[in-house]
Amino acid sequence: MSNCKVQILSRKDGNFSTIHNSVLTNRNLSVEAKMLLIHLLNSSETWKHVLGYYSHLYGWNRNQQARITANLKEQGFLRVTKKSKGKGNGFDYFYEVSEGGNLKEEPVQAQPKREAKADDPGTVRISYTNFGKTGTGLKFVGHPNRNKNLLLQNIGTDVYFALHSRNAGDILFRNFKVDGAAMGVQHVIYPEEESSYTIDYVNLVIDNVEISNVDQEGIYVGSHIGSLIQHNAIIKNCVLSDIGRDGIQTRSGRFKIFNNTGTNIGTNGEDPHGHGILIGTSGGSTLYSERSIISGNTFTGVHYYGIFVNGFGYVDIENNTIQSGNNAINTKNYESDTEDLLGVGFQTLMIKGNNLTGSPNAIDIRRDPAKCPVTVNLYGDNTLTGSQYIETSNGIVLNNL
Repeated sequence: MSNCKVQILSRKDGNFSTIHNSVLTNRNLSVEAKMLLIHLLNSSETWKHVLGYYSHLYGWNRNQQARITANLKEQGFLRVTKKSKGKGNGFDYFYEVSEGGNLKEEPVQAQPKREAKADDPGTVRISYTNFGKTGTGLKFVGHPNRNKNLLLQNIGTDVYFALHSRNAGDILFRNFKVDGAAMGVQHVIYPEEESSYTIDYVNLVIDNVEISNVDQEGIYVGSHIGSLIQHNAIIKNCVLSDIGRDGIQTRSGRFKIFNNTGTNIGTNGEDPHGHGILIGTSGGSTLYSERSIISGNTFTGVHYYGIFVNGFGYVDIENNTIQSGNNAINTKNYESDTEDLLGVGFQTLMIKGNNLTGSPNAIDIRRDPAKCPVTVNLYGDNTLTGSQYIETSNGIVLNNL
């Protein structure tokens, strides 16, 4: 005698998916991988897949998305081919999906290992590496001559990061190149891991690093929402080109971003992911009373905002040259209710000596009336191609200097 009752929706409208039972019972696939595979198998070959859409649908972060797609690839259900559309035009991705799991790659024969040296002209491959969580310090330094730098090349989207660290303490990344990866350089702190850290700060320097042909961010530095570990970071003298999303993205702390250059930023055309420089929230930071500084940078061919200030505290923007497809300088003083709870309570901007080209606005500064007070100290020596919009009607204090 049956002990259940099953109610099935109508199949007449075509709004349903089917999949072989062998996929549902496959213990080598995670539940998330099965969900993604169901979507991929029940789509038309005329569709253009964007994996970020499914991540947004299910709330997966980038690391989760990378693990899910890697799971499908390892088990032979997915093969992804990446093809350049030409310098400055980003990449095309071709997705081959199999319900039978017959797409496993042939294993690559291991090559003899050799010690990497600072002046080694060969290729060094570094993957998802956790350098430790103590204050003993970390250095990854190549040769000061860029032509002899360590080269992290053709990392591939499976590995995701060319160089990745979750270290706390004193960190130095200097004098190397990244050419071809899903993301260039990332330093990140996760709140759920903080119990294993022995200190609560990050002093980070990224200097003289060249990054090109990456699908996501060129440089990402920050702590996830809820983390108490803050960054005191300097990013300087870096060269970024052909970057799929943001050139430099930062959050949680005080940042000094000096003398970097960027060309062809945001080549994926994913709005709103494609800023030249993004300064993230300083919410909850003990460093909020000290200034973040964006100075002497040149970013051209930026898809979205040239400089995006998305957070709290003091930020000085001076002597930069920006050419972007959206606003050259754009600000926001809140991100979400969760981050608002961490807010230090103000945003003060100094804008001086910049050459700004943006559309529709060279400068666009807005304020949600319910959020923190905003003050803008605007000097008359900025050169603007595009309009200026500062939302004084919502309580922004504008000082023309």
